[in-house]
Amino acid sequence: MKTDSTQIGNAMKNKALHGRKRRLIGWKGVVLSVCLWVFWTSPAWAKLHFGPYLQSVERDSVLVCAHFDDTDKARVSVLLEDGTKKSVPLEGHEPACARFAELTPDIEYPYQFFINEKPVLDEPLPAFVAGTDSNHTFVIMGDTRSGDDSFDVSHRQIVRTIRSFSLPDALIHTGDFIEEGERFDLWQNFFRIEEDLLRTTVLFPSIGRSDQPAEWMAKLFPVLKKSPWYSFDRGQVHISVLKIWQDYSQPEEEVGGSGPQLSWLRQDLENARKNGAEYLFVVLHQPIFDVDGENSEVAKKHLMPLFERQGVTAVFSGAHFFSHIERNGVHYFTNGGGGAVLEKRLPPEGIFRFYSAIHHYLLLEIGYFGARAKAIDNQGNEFYLVDFDKKTKTAAKIASDASTVHDFAPKSSPAKEDIVSFSVYFSGEESEKDKLFSLLREIAARTGKTLRVTFRSAVSASGRASLVALGIKETQLPAAVVRDHVLSGWTVLRSGLPDALEAAPATADERDADTLRMLLALGVTVAGLILFASVLIVLRKKRRQTATGVGIDK
Repeated sequence: MKTDSTQIGNAMKNKALHGRKRRLIGWKGVVLSVCLWVFWTSPAWAKLHFGPYLQSVERDSVLVCAHFDDTDKARVSVLLEDGTKKSVPLEGHEPACARFAELTPDIEYPYQFFINEKPVLDEPLPAFVAGTDSNHTFVIMGDTRSGDDSFDVSHRQIVRTIRSFSLPDALIHTGDFIEEGERFDLWQNFFRIEEDLLRTTVLFPSIGRSDQPAEWMAKLFPVLKKSPWYSFDRGQVHISVLKIWQDYSQPEEEVGGSGPQLSWLRQDLENARKNGAEYLFVVLHQPIFDVDGENSEVAKKHLMPLFERQGVTAVFSGAHFFSHIERNGVHYFTNGGGGAVLEKRLPPEGIFRFYSAIHHYLLLEIGYFGARAKAIDNQGNEFYLVDFDKKTKTAAKIASDASTVHDFAPKSSPAKEDIVSFSVYFSGEESEKDKLFSLLREIAARTGKTLRVTFRSAVSASGRASLVALGIKETQLPAAVVRDHVLSGWTVLRSGLPDALEAAPATADERDADTLRMLLALGVTVAGLILFASVLIVLRKKRRQTATGVGIDK
């Protein structure tokens, strides 16, 4: 009888133990489910390989492209000027693109990118402009050669400088994007470094020597799909982009005088002149003048005579230095200081108007003042300027017309989450801008936040269009737009801007946000594994106790 009661007691103990075991296993399942949810609901988690980035086919259209798993679905939602949203699915693969057409010049179009219906981009959302009717700003750079850690440091500095000091309409790359053209991981690295810039700026590529095979370039950049040489127009500017990266290694059809590329270039430049283009620019990878001042046979026989005959304004090419030379009215720039190792040789005395082996980019500006090219180093210092018209107006007036970005930091170094981005519109007078600088420095010190301010002039067409959309009159300037808050006039700015900044969410670095999500997911996973191991230890101990009868009442 005692044996029966003991067996019944043991059975009840085992039943209770198994019940607890089932509850613990159920708890473990919940924890693991939470871990999986954290991992897989994060849009940054290994779904988006790179992008979104912008391409432009026609003047009034933009392609938003990205590279992601072919099993996923993506779409782009754009806020139109009338306040409605237009959503377009991405089509194709490697990359996939969404096309937005019939866009209005000088209008900013904010957009969100979705993968499997999950938003990818943090606010404030990026925006693109299809084209401008008045002033045009192009960044020209090359030889980034992404893939070498030391190259990436300089490349990243240049991208940071571009974003800090200018808002270009387009980025023109003279080639040698990465070290080995068919390595997908290096392309990922390039787009990771440039992602913030390329989400708001259209990229026009030229094929370089290290970008071979060129088929990869045609995959990544839709503007190259029809032909590896192409052209585009922006206002009175016409830009022809060639595929000449090493003429003695390329087939005759690409570099020969009667081949399709040079035949196309002759017709393209002639048509541009007939259509009224005021400035003709040509982009290619191979420099017309090497560091010794020598020309290739193709340059001497075919390219230079054609440039002079058609009245080309300037030619931009890549190599690991900066140089400028003028021959028969044509300006030749070599500007391949985008990050790769710099040229160690020095040119013979008197070859170039200017030469420097320096990491840099060119800022090509065209507007009411004419056209000019500025050479800017990776710290933002302008070290050379060429005026193509010899009629540049005062620097103060030029600065007031351009959209520029400035940071105003408090004396103490704030955390990254204390950076707030917003726009300020002003009438264009330099004295007004100086007064704004003083006020914003004061507010940064008072709030303890770093203010990342985009100055937008009401003189420019894009500034006027934005003011109309916001319902701001020129008599109410200056005005600040902080998220949904519009503050206009000096009195309102001084009194209301600090409160608006406190209410606005901080601008977080996207990569830091991704890292935080990954660390959080990793932490939850580790905690779940520890909990799972603890449960197993407890269960094994209970099994041993049950088997030996230890701890069971008799």
